[in-house]
Amino acid sequence: MALAPVLVACIWVTVSPPYTNGPPIRSDGAGYYAWTEAILHWNFRFCDLPRMNGSLPQITASNPGHPDRCELKYEPGLALLRFPVMGPVAAIANAGSSRLTHVSAAEETASQWLGVLALLVTISLLGVTMRRLGVGRLLTDATLLIGTFGTGLFHYATYDSSYTHIYTAMLVAALVYLGVRAQQSRRRVNPMLLLALSFFVVSVREVDVVPLVILEGAWLLWQHRTSRPPGRIAEAVRAALPAVIGIALAVGLQTFYNHWASGRWSLSSYGSESLSLTELREGSVLASYDHGLFLWYPALAILMIVPLLRARTRPWGWLGLALVVPLVVIYGSWNPWWLGGAFGQRGMVDVVPAVMVGGAVGLAALRPPGRAIAIGLCVLGALVTLELMSGYWGGTLPFDHDTSAQYWRNVVGRDSLLQALIGDRGEGHRSGRSG
Repeated sequence: MALAPVLVACIWVTVSPPYTNGPPIRSDGAGYYAWTEAILHWNFRFCDLPRMNGSLPQITASNPGHPDRCELKYEPGLALLRFPVMGPVAAIANAGSSRLTHVSAAEETASQWLGVLALLVTISLLGVTMRRLGVGRLLTDATLLIGTFGTGLFHYATYDSSYTHIYTAMLVAALVYLGVRAQQSRRRVNPMLLLALSFFVVSVREVDVVPLVILEGAWLLWQHRTSRPPGRIAEAVRAALPAVIGIALAVGLQTFYNHWASGRWSLSSYGSESLSLTELREGSVLASYDHGLFLWYPALAILMIVPLLRARTRPWGWLGLALVVPLVVIYGSWNPWWLGGAFGQRGMVDVVPAVMVGGAVGLAALRPPGRAIAIGLCVLGALVTLELMSGYWGGTLPFDHDTSAQYWRNVVGRDSLLQALIGDRGEGHRSGRSG
């Protein structure tokens, strides 16, 4: 049931966007997309891209030994994942050209609808998972709607659909579903499917190897907690091997490309953007007006807390914390910690599906009065996120470096939807923005 309103909303904002920012494949999304053309033409040098495509890709290094090779900042996984669709579309749209050309309108449209499809698949997988865990239908639908519109899922499936986050969220949702199904049926996950999912999670966004290892480690502990000690280790190794191979392939591919393109051995292609222990900003990652996780996605905080309130749902709460905390540490030590222009703390969107499942299980375990209060707080938090999304899309909330005044003006002030219901809205919001 939750799928219908989400689908309607996705169709509306895709067919008739309530914003003027464009083109659909832009900024980081253009960098990820550059791999599609590179694979299509089997040209991975990228040195010509800045001159031919303007500012689309970002080159982080050149190779002194091979001046014709330039290192692209972004991982290739998103292009590989979408290539069965985007490859043919690009080949047809750019027929007759052997050069890495501008992105065509057909490619832009395909990218937008693939983002919508990824969101719908994510919601469907989460809904089935919640129902398998005994969550009622109405509560499942409520949690799905809260999680979709109260975090960055909807935004990164529509407005910024060319980014990686909705696809990584889809992959994480698939892993959670497969883990729950395997545990309930007392079977192992299909090894080739587990290998493929693990490969794509890491090759799409390399930093997600950390939550991936935690998620799959938690599943192994859950799956084999009742096994007898003599066979437990052997069973765990057999179950984990496909994931280990998938991770190793993704890391190996990225490392090999980094060396080929730049002449140096490195796990990361992000150049000067790296971890730094000299200026830790974990507090800002959590609670800054400039993309702070719980100020931009307050419903997520409630979904993380509720499973911790009952002993039988507490493992889901600990899992949510185990997935989020390492990312807080990583991004709080990253330069830049706010990840540039983004709607909220976008790096956390990747693990939102696991938190949503835990939140649904936690809500189902609460007594009716407590559940009503928790759902009410979640809805209130989702409304805050929708207000911020409206401001971000409309131009009254900057892409980054947001201030407390701008934040509150868009949540409850003159640029908010609430203000529009009771009076005239700010002229700045009506004007929109482009770029």
